[in-house]
Amino acid sequence: MKTAKAIVVTLLGLGIFVFSYSYRMGIGSLKSPGPGLFPFLLGLLLFLLSFCKVVAIMKKSEGSEKRTEGPIFFEKLFLLLLSLMFYAIFLNVLGYSIATFVTLLFIFRIAGYKSLPKISLYSMIIVVLSYFLFTSLGVVFPRGILGRF
Repeated sequence: MKTAKAIVVTLLGLGIFVFSYSYRMGIGSLKSPGPGLFPFLLGLLLFLLSFCKVVAIMKKSEGSEKRTEGPIFFEKLFLLLLSLMFYAIFLNVLGYSIATFVTLLFIFRIAGYKSLPKISLYSMIIVVLSYFLFTSLGVVFPRGILGRF
């Protein structure tokens, strides 16, 4: 538990450092972003998530600590890394939509979601929203096998 507290407090400090330093770089606006806008948002996100984790750790009693080590943890970690390697290898071949959808299916299953219709729906929503968000920003995704039709 002490190690988790130390890591979270370190991440909290890193978040404060990143968003304060990037603010000095100039964040601009959403229509005219400065060089510090993206690091500012990431630092702020890191700070907020770390703060939530600090609060959760303080509320949790010492006796109810959940183990994150052991064969099940490392098996899930290995499967997660394997699915991300699959994603990196097959992204250009299958295209963004298919590769991301399949990878998210695996990640949701690894995370413990049981209902295939639910995780299919979640994966589809994430793929569609991220596709439209990034194409509106001018990002070109690999089309893969869908681009041949």
